[in-house]
Amino acid sequence: MKIKKVVSVIMALSLAFAASFASAATFGLDTVCAANEKGKLSNASSITTGTTLSGSVSQKVDTRAYKFTAQGTGALDFYIERAKVNNTTQPVWKATIYDSEGNIISASSGTSFNTQPVITENGSLYYVAITNSGNAIDEKFNITANFTEYDNVIPGNVATMNDPYNIAFGRQYVGVMNSGTDEDYLKLQADEDGYVKMSLKKLVSNSTENADWGFSLYDSDMNQLYTMKSQYGTDSLNTEGLFVVIPENKFVIVKINGSNNTAGVLYSFNTSFTEADNIEKEPNNSYASANKMKLRVTYRGALAESQTGDYYVYKATKSAKHTATLTLSNDIEKGYKVMVYDSDRNLLESSNEIYKSGKVSFTAKKGKKYYIMVQHASGYDGSKDALYKIKLTAK
Repeated sequence: MKIKKVVSVIMALSLAFAASFASAATFGLDTVCAANEKGKLSNASSITTGTTLSGSVSQKVDTRAYKFTAQGTGALDFYIERAKVNNTTQPVWKATIYDSEGNIISASSGTSFNTQPVITENGSLYYVAITNSGNAIDEKFNITANFTEYDNVIPGNVATMNDPYNIAFGRQYVGVMNSGTDEDYLKLQADEDGYVKMSLKKLVSNSTENADWGFSLYDSDMNQLYTMKSQYGTDSLNTEGLFVVIPENKFVIVKINGSNNTAGVLYSFNTSFTEADNIEKEPNNSYASANKMKLRVTYRGALAESQTGDYYVYKATKSAKHTATLTLSNDIEKGYKVMVYDSDRNLLESSNEIYKSGKVSFTAKKGKKYYIMVQHASGYDGSKDALYKIKLTAK
């Protein structure tokens, strides 16, 4: 009796909500596919890595589906091509990839083509449905499953800031933008004070088109520290170095977002962590939030913001000539400057543009407050970043 009641409820709900994908999704894969008219994925044939299978679509059987179970973490794609020529008309097939719940991940079409890669985790299940996109009825095709294993992958469902994917330092991670509007959120947490060097780049150069991922960084309070676009110029494999300082037990969140020409492009994300004392504490991009500075202490910071600077405040312990020395971790194309202001925020001194190292000197009076600001020089375009060290001395 209980079984009959359950069946009756399911049938009633199915009829009432057949037009709604969101409601139908609660009833499993068959209902999802029926509601979306995406084919009978439950009848999919199994396909394994390196295996080539043949099939065709017809007026009666308009979908051929295949399922793949990942034997590790990595990147999966399918190659579809015409098996033989039945006529002179060129057939076009559409290949739609679904996850195990029947959600569409990506769709591609062509006569001979690779689908967009999908990032897999060990044991994950995927479906690909082949349908006619033009002149492909009763045309025979071959489909091959290609799988490349990677040690660390970024799952394709890390699309919220509230649930970012935890990244361990010192490892290379591989991810993909499923679409031009896709977003991946990653979390970096430090057990000690220090700084992180990051690298985002195109993993495989399989086209001449440059990849221009967007890159944003947020602190643990979800304040945006900076945002920038990766700059690849004419070399699509050029690595963009990015730095951030992280206090002990704090974290930052990285957002990687795609554009039209990064859809289906694999990227790698690398990090390295270096423990360090006296790091800048963000946010310090105003007089009110300036970090306190002492004589003869080396402070480390990362200046990635394109329109603001890092502020430090110093209360002079003696009347003397003071010198602020700035040293960068690498030569940069657009220089930094060091500016010195008095307590009334009047500019006292400014350095020349600093591309690797430089200094600025000023005369301080005991007990007076001074602001020292590190900022981008005029014309900075975010094309290259550097970690900096700044130290204040007095004679």
